[in-house]
Amino acid sequence: MEITELKPHGNRVVVERITTDQTAGGLYLPETAQKRSLVGKVKAVGKDVEVVKVGQHVFFGQYSGFEIGMAPYSDCLIMNEDDILGEVKANG
Repeated sequence: MEITELKPHGNRVVVERITTDQTAGGLYLPETAQKRSLVGKVKAVGKDVEVVKVGQHVFFGQYSGFEIGMAPYSDCLIMNEDDILGEVKANG
């Protein structure tokens, strides 16, 4: 099953993890050697979300949220707004 649209309820937020397969020195890492990113881009927000907006880059805890795991949201988490620790200014 493929999800066409996902609207979180209440104060929940959908966040897509931002992953990189390259180190700062330019080496490419296999998927098994990569750490799970704690930074993501907000894809959708519930109607009770007050601080976070769609498109913002955010920092969240290692064990925050629930993995959706279904296309096209396979690399996304759904979490409470309170699980977001802060906003990240991203280059690019």
